[in-house]
Amino acid sequence: MKKLVVLLTPLLMIALIISAIGCAGKEAPPLTPTPAPTITPTPLPSAEVILNQIEAEVSGIRGLSPKAETTTQFVTKQELKDYLDKDFAENNPAEELRIEKAELVMLDLLPADYDLPSHLLELSEEQVIGFYDDKTNEMVVLGNLSQIDDAEKVTFAHEYDHALENQSFNLQSLPLHDKDNSDLALAAQSVVEGDATLAMMLYAYRYLGPNWRSELAQSAEGNNTAFDAAPPVIRETLLFPYVQGTEFLMSIYLHGGWQAINHLYTDLPKSTEQILHPEKYLANEQPQEMTRPDLKGPLGDGWSELDSSVLGELDTRIYLEAFVDSATATKASEGWGGDRYVFYEDANKRDLLVLRSTWDTPQDAQEFFDAYLLFVHNKSKDSWPVLLNTQDQRWWNAPGQSLYLSKQGSNITIILAPDEQTVTSILPEFAAP
Repeated sequence: MKKLVVLLTPLLMIALIISAIGCAGKEAPPLTPTPAPTITPTPLPSAEVILNQIEAEVSGIRGLSPKAETTTQFVTKQELKDYLDKDFAENNPAEELRIEKAELVMLDLLPADYDLPSHLLELSEEQVIGFYDDKTNEMVVLGNLSQIDDAEKVTFAHEYDHALENQSFNLQSLPLHDKDNSDLALAAQSVVEGDATLAMMLYAYRYLGPNWRSELAQSAEGNNTAFDAAPPVIRETLLFPYVQGTEFLMSIYLHGGWQAINHLYTDLPKSTEQILHPEKYLANEQPQEMTRPDLKGPLGDGWSELDSSVLGELDTRIYLEAFVDSATATKASEGWGGDRYVFYEDANKRDLLVLRSTWDTPQDAQEFFDAYLLFVHNKSKDSWPVLLNTQDQRWWNAPGQSLYLSKQGSNITIILAPDEQTVTSILPEFAAP
């Protein structure tokens, strides 16, 4: 699915830090207490001193010097909610969310009665504890400026790394919001968030006191009700840039340190496939561009193309997992080479989605074809009438939908149409040359 909000720090990421590096450090051995000398208490450093120190430490870890002063606001839960509500309303038009929900429902990734806008907003209000605005160079952190705890320090470190990224690499020039290729956008977001998360992890490990793990664990024990209840496509898309993005960045770091990571901003990974398999990025294995079919002619009057984008390896796996076990779905999606889908709607609000994909080899295409047959078998329980059954083609009439599947060499075509007649009208567009 499309990433609707970026450059955020989710609460769950704090738990990920603990699991990633919490066991790396060793507790200091107990010391035999000795009488403390009488001394004059040293005043605690001010918030400004603490934040300036974190900025210097993150800048040192990251090897990037600030080029401008970054504004920081520490806000209450309600103030952060107001920020998020305003940002969500401005950046997520109702019509775009309606179309995205329709696509996700067609792909069995959301139930038909799922209130996508409300749940996304609820999820952001529950999970987000800070963000960086690359347009205004402003950081917003949930917390109390008069008493900065470790959770607020790591959040500040994460967001400050975003500021350094922006000042050095101009984040607005990256395809973070590319609606024509949401898989590319998620890959770019994975670089940006993986960078900030890796720097934050190193900051926590190097500079926080001996109790930082327990303090962060306590902060991460928040209410995750909305996250836990969210469909897999939403949960996985939210965490992907932080989890897989950080793993990808660590692989690149091992090949050349921060300089290699800096190079990513001029040679971005082009797909979630490259994020999931860093060796494919390092080997310059690029996703293949798929031709965008123009179906307005064969469909006739009343149909309009509303969207076109790329699923990518990640969402292909999540799609299969709706009715196929995870191991089969993962293996079947790993041969992904490229795809493009188009989404049409007619005057009666009937939907049509066509997904064309190409695979690394004909064997990879066959593996996906077989996995999709299992998908349909498990979903239909073999109750759908079969209109066509050949070695490389299947056609079913499901309740309220006609579903067509074909394989031509390394290419796969899936048509999800409202009826048999709609499939018949566009099939010649996908005939083998």
